[in-house]
Amino acid sequence: MEIESGKGQEHQRLFNIAYGEGLRKQMDVFLHEDRSPNKPFLIFVHGGSWAFGSKLLLGGLQEDMLQKGYSSASINYSFVGPATNYTHLLNDLNAAVDEIQKQSSSWNIPKEPIYINWS
Repeated sequence: MEIESGKGQEHQRLFNIAYGEGLRKQMDVFLHEDRSPNKPFLIFVHGGSWAFGSKLLLGGLQEDMLQKGYSSASINYSFVGPATNYTHLLNDLNAAVDEIQKQSSSWNIPKEPIYINWS
């Protein structure tokens, strides 16, 4: 999704942006109206011991950070299980970052985000 950049930008809240196949490989992206490639972009990773939880748990924090001037993404990821190990989870996180970097110019954000784990 192309987001208008420069003057006249508005806060944008983009929900369930896919970064891979499946419902767990989605993120919510909140873009501040004053965003630019020179301002921090935060990535929130929800807690849950890699076995439960949701990006929705951080929606309030993400909204608070938006009101304080920060753009961010809150991501879901695969859960550890019989067919999924920690390598898969790291691959999910890398895929989410790759998608954010791919969208950085259209979203008018930096290519290098700041990672935050929240538990």
